[in-house]
Amino acid sequence: MKVGTKSALNSTFVSPHVTEPKMCGKFLCLHQTRLVILFVLLFTGGLAMPLHAENGTGPGLGLGGGSLSPINDTNGTEYHSSSVYASSFDYQWALSESFSASLILQETGGEGTMPSKPEYKFYKSGIIGLQFKVWMGPLFLGLHGGQYYLTWIESMSAYSGIQQAGGNGYSIGFETSSGWFLAAFSDQSQTFTFDEMPDQRVEGNRVLLGYRWK
Repeated sequence: MKVGTKSALNSTFVSPHVTEPKMCGKFLCLHQTRLVILFVLLFTGGLAMPLHAENGTGPGLGLGGGSLSPINDTNGTEYHSSSVYASSFDYQWALSESFSASLILQETGGEGTMPSKPEYKFYKSGIIGLQFKVWMGPLFLGLHGGQYYLTWIESMSAYSGIQQAGGNGYSIGFETSSGWFLAAFSDQSQTFTFDEMPDQRVEGNRVLLGYRWK
């Protein structure tokens, strides 16, 4: 009876030294956690601002930063080594009180390390595409997609060439009646194919603070 009881207990309880399978990769889990935190901050900030913002038509400019960076498409190695700057331009059209469409041009960049090409120390990436937003007062949820690009830079006159790939993402944020907006973006591109470097993709998050002229 004692032997049977001991066997049953061993089969029921997992040893604390056994590592359970992870539900998601470290990189993905980290960005999911950051987005949850950003959503809470944006939602709280939106409630603190005037709640009479309208879904306006006009151009917008934004600046910020984040973690959007090139990643080895095969093994998931990240190649960035510094904080990422981000900038954006968009033109937004109000489709109704609750929906809008935007033409977007966004760019990110930073320092990076490419083992197979150590002379490349900087990279730039961006997207040209369309964004659709659903509005709830000053708060919005957005989906975007388009053509992403990626280039590695040695100097102003030497770079890897500009590679292109499709991709998409989503955003959350708020926009005040005076035109100021704060938004968080999550992006993931398809694969960029290089001749002399590993195939890569860009993914990660960005936060932008900007202004829209209505």
